[in-house]
Amino acid sequence: MKKYLLLILTVFVLKLNMINLYCLLMVKTIRNRYIAFKIKSQFKFTRIDIISAFKKLDYIDNVQVKPWLISFENNIGIVRCIHTEKDHTIKAIRSIKKIAGIDAEIETLLTSGTIRALKEKTSRKHL
Repeated sequence: MKKYLLLILTVFVLKLNMINLYCLLMVKTIRNRYIAFKIKSQFKFTRIDIISAFKKLDYIDNVQVKPWLISFENNIGIVRCIHTEKDHTIKAIRSIKKIAGIDAEIETLLTSGTIRALKEKTSRKHL
């Protein structure tokens, strides 16, 4: 009886370890990317204008893009996306030609894995 209980306990512990290992592996599958962009226009847009322009984006090359605006000030902003959708998100952002009914061109500046590194890079190079 003791051997049977020990066997059941061992199997249970092994299953828990496998579940924990699986959970640890799944945590790193989705990584965020942060993209800095600049709007080339004489008009100063608001955060709401940019969000409404992003909501109009749909599918680029059969991939649904969902850019998330992190910060926006003085026509310079940071958007977040999933690492697998980075190229599609950049393509989608660049495809925007009108914001709030006003002609505008969006230029992507840099991409990074963290907001901190992105802010440091943009402050040194582009701003």
